[in-house]
Amino acid sequence: IISFDELRSLLFDSLTYINNREKKRFGSVYDHVEDNYDIPLSDFVEPTVVDPLGANQVSYRQLLDSLQTGSRCVLVAEYGVGKSMMLRHLFHGLVQRFRSKKNFRTPIAINLRDHLGQTDPIELLERHARANAINPSSLVAAWNAGYVDLLLDGFDELTTRGWTGDVRRLKEYRRLSHSVVRKLVKETPSNASVVIAGRDAYFDSTGEMREALGASEESFRILRVFPFDEKQSHEFLYKKGFKGDLPDWMPTRPLL
Repeated sequence: IISFDELRSLLFDSLTYINNREKKRFGSVYDHVEDNYDIPLSDFVEPTVVDPLGANQVSYRQLLDSLQTGSRCVLVAEYGVGKSMMLRHLFHGLVQRFRSKKNFRTPIAINLRDHLGQTDPIELLERHARANAINPSSLVAAWNAGYVDLLLDGFDELTTRGWTGDVRRLKEYRRLSHSVVRKLVKETPSNASVVIAGRDAYFDSTGEMREALGASEESFRILRVFPFDEKQSHEFLYKKGFKGDLPDWMPTRPLL
């Protein structure tokens, strides 16, 4: 007789994946002062996240709770606001609940920039598994069985830089570049949660973004992350050792 967790570990070694993934880079999370991507979790300052449709503010805890129940969302923001930091914190929040047996699905955090040019979701998952020293077929099996939650960071980094004067060709190029995300979302079991993050100005419209990513209105809500307000800026810089008043010209984007 074995426990359900032991049985599931035969399908996918979740703890090994988590231990390896925690040591890797999360999107654009980076300390440009210390030249290091291993930023303490305690540096996280909760940003303002709003559901534009209902104009309701969504707290980190509410978002985490919703992911545990299998919800799906697209997280958008301007450059340097903290999308990747938010996604990293969601990953660790889900990991904590997994380790405490409050959630049975394993969070899988994928940097889409590492999968430029890929079109097959199976190949994407297998490459991610190899990069984290996990058996590729076991990750694919766990995904197929609905035992993983997907955190996909950087939909705006799936295309190479280029320019064409034809707007229609540009949209089609973006759609083609994101076919792997569309297929991944479509083939992910409905009980698993999915978060896709990227810059809001990348697509020409919300409709184009939804269509390109396969994020239908029925399944995905769009959440917008805002730059820090004065209180959040003070809290963030206090963690960095700065305790003075902020000048009016001070940028409120965490990256800056």
